[in-house]
Amino acid sequence: MEFNAVINEGLGYSLRIPLNKEHDVVLSTLGVPQGWMTPCFIGVGYPKEDALVLEQYSSNPDGHIHMGGW
Repeated sequence: MEFNAVINEGLGYSLRIPLNKEHDVVLSTLGVPQGWMTPCFIGVGYPKEDALVLEQYSSNPDGHIHMGGW
């Protein structure tokens, strides 16, 4: 899925990684064959007019990358 195209059409999207029972409940509800799994669910739709938009923060990767030690 091309997320830029989704945004360009005025739609919003969300990504959710299901855990434990939630994963099983969603697969059962959707009728997914037994033994299959889904690593994530992507919802696409029109966002609410008054939806809360969280502020993004920047992260400096230099503080997270360690070469040869901590």
